Amino acid sequence: MDYNIEVLLEQYYSTDYTATKKLIEFKEQDPVAFVIALINHLGSPSNPEITRKVCAVFLYKEIVPKDLNALRKFVDYWFQFDHSVHENLRVAATNAIFEGSPDLTQQASILLGVFYAVEISKNQYIDQFNELIQIASDNHSENTRNAALMTIEYFVENIVTLSSSGFNSQITMLYNLVLSIFNLFLNIMRNPDSPATLKIVVNAFVNATSFFYRVFSFQQSKLDFIRVVFDYTQHEDLVLDGYRILQKLYENYFSLFEEYMENIFTITQSDMESENENRIIESCTLWQIIAKVEKSKQKKYNANDRLYSRHAFASFFEPLATIIASFDPLEIDSDLENDPGSAAFNCLLALSQAVGEDCLEPLINFVKENISDPDWRLRYAAAFFLLCSSRMDCFIDTNTILETFQVFVSLLDDPNSAIVNIAMWSLGVMCEQIPDLSQDEERFVLILTKVTNVMESSQALYTRSCWLLGNVFGNFSPEEESTILAANFDTLAEIFLRTATHFGQESIAAAYGAINRLIAQTPMSLVDSYGSLLVTMMNNVDQLISSGANSKDSIALFIWLISTIQATVMNMGHAMVNHSTRLMEMLLNLLPMLNSALTAEILPAIGAIARAIQGDFSQYLDVVIGIIFQRLPSAEFISPAAVLVGDIYSSFGSLGENIDMQIVDMLFDDIHRDMIAQQDRSAVFSALGEVALKTVPQCHAWLDRLLSDLDQAMHSMYLEEDHFLGILNCYQSIVPILADIPGGDKCVHKFYKVFEQIFTFDVVDGNVLYEGVLLLEGIIKKFGRRVNVMLNRPYVRKLLDVSINSDKPFLTEAAGTVLQEIEKL
Repeated sequence: MDYNIEVLLEQYYSTDYTATKKLIEFKEQDPVAFVIALINHLGSPSNPEITRKVCAVFLYKEIVPKDLNALRKFVDYWFQFDHSVHENLRVAATNAIFEGSPDLTQQASILLGVFYAVEISKNQYIDQFNELIQIASDNHSENTRNAALMTIEYFVENIVTLSSSGFNSQITMLYNLVLSIFNLFLNIMRNPDSPATLKIVVNAFVNATSFFYRVFSFQQSKLDFIRVVFDYTQHEDLVLDGYRILQKLYENYFSLFEEYMENIFTITQSDMESENENRIIESCTLWQIIAKVEKSKQKKYNANDRLYSRHAFASFFEPLATIIASFDPLEIDSDLENDPGSAAFNCLLALSQAVGEDCLEPLINFVKENISDPDWRLRYAAAFFLLCSSRMDCFIDTNTILETFQVFVSLLDDPNSAIVNIAMWSLGVMCEQIPDLSQDEERFVLILTKVTNVMESSQALYTRSCWLLGNVFGNFSPEEESTILAANFDTLAEIFLRTATHFGQESIAAAYGAINRLIAQTPMSLVDSYGSLLVTMMNNVDQLISSGANSKDSIALFIWLISTIQATVMNMGHAMVNHSTRLMEMLLNLLPMLNSALTAEILPAIGAIARAIQGDFSQYLDVVIGIIFQRLPSAEFISPAAVLVGDIYSSFGSLGENIDMQIVDMLFDDIHRDMIAQQDRSAVFSALGEVALKTVPQCHAWLDRLLSDLDQAMHSMYLEEDHFLGILNCYQSIVPILADIPGGDKCVHKFYKVFEQIFTFDVVDGNVLYEGVLLLEGIIKKFGRRVNVMLNRPYVRKLLDVSINSDKPFLTEAAGTVLQEIEKL
């Protein structure tokens, strides 16, 4: 096939999925031609800047490997190219950084920085890179210097990442280059000519500190650098940059810069005692980092060296108390974000945890002296100090824990809302960390009584109350039939429903979020309670409909009511059949409102009813199929309509070959739709998996098409972790289908790339890990020894290792079971 790269890139920028598919095909069929075509397009100034920028992004993705194994493969692959390809890429990217718009300059700088990182790690292109250093050093225009500096910044960051396996030896060989960059950056820091230029240099020092490690090992270079950084902390327009660098230096190379701790004490004490919020926050953050490093050293080496944290705790105790007690009441009434008070608390907590038990007495003494003081600020600080005590490792005595709990509960009666707020926050943290506290009936009732007495005092306290109670609910299991939470279900539901609208959309979201948490943590056997809740919510919906309410608050209430109705229906199961006629009539009457956010809740709610009552839903089937045909082709309703499709097929199986194929065709049309959102595509894949599972063997006709689209979706540069779940669900559905197809095991072997994809995300969510483990479990059950080779490959083992070592019990248990099954094969 002949691929027109110019046309494909223009279509790709418009998020045309067909173009994405063709670009992937081009890359797979002829990777060398693909790279050369991208380089040629980037190097032509006559091409649109927007597609040249996309070229730079694609080339970057080609060059940057996902891990060390991929790095080795890439290096072998990249250095098979003729040298002219390397040179053309360098020239194209260099021209782009100096001649393009700011957007193109940035993307090309990223690409060129990575290019030099790869090449210089093999001792190539050092002379050309030195030319860039010279451009950044000379008296060129600011834009030209900054373009060169950005490339150097990305080189510094990427050579650390790409060369991590042998970085120290490579840096030793490249010491002169490292020193040149260090001197360039240091000169700019001494005489910064613009904020943009300085930002580039500071980012390089912060994001790639290890690049300069060997330079810092030489006393004079280290001294020259630290003097400039300390000088920055004395200038208002540079203080944040100075602290950013100090924080990174002491986080990574504490022992190397330990000799300057006296300077750190002097600077930070002055800043903590100042009235400058930025200085207070940054100085507290620096000591928080130092304390964590010292605690880590103690744990790792059992060190008994002098703790700077001990001296800092004693020296800064009063300044930190003063900062915490100096909150503005309006700020306190907010969400305890990053402000001087919370920075001071986090600093005090880190210092206390590093020093240990010796800190407990002064903290408790401060609490005893001030917890009942007439000055609310001192009571507030005392509450923070008590929270600090409760978070220390040595805080394990049962009586002390219970006494602390009682103090926080008593503070819920304080006349100052700020203190009530911190008391609720503290109780929420304690209950989350020590579940037994709220599982006790007497303490549960005490919390419930106290919180409900004050929750309507203000919007801030209302949302905090719902958050606290939600944390308490999380300590109960829906598997336990008789719990104090289940016994209080009706009371709690009534409170939330009655008060939900008191403070507008904020309280609506808080109240119904808490109700949903309540439903999730109570046993499904509470049929009567769920039934009463369902009737009350349907009454509320009817009242909203009859009043003609269409304000933002009303729509928000509609949405939360329908969402909570869905959760209730799922817990009730078939027991909700007596309410199904009224509920379906109500939901169908709401659909003409044509509010997309409301429709996004209505369609899954209809699907939940279908799953709950199964065959008794058949009377609505024709109407619902009509809704699917109406909504599924609409870009606005792809996700909820796809969810409804999955629910209907889960409940009824095939709807007839003709209807099945029409729905399948609509789903595939949605996947290939221009501008489709990733979350919509994820929902469609999940639905296709469910349809395939329920329409065997008819689905065999389009299974290859589905597998091909799944593979292409996984390679999308826009794929996000949350949206990967639908892809995993689809693969889970396909596994049992392939088990009955000759050669299905060969196809399943290719699923290994799914497990590889899981670890391309920066932080892997527990839900993604769990769905990956479930996919493995399904493969083992259906294929066993036939896929033994795949089951022992690195990313499968990594998935199981990470999951087993997770802090989520359900994930640990599931992964452990799967590992045992693999070991039996």
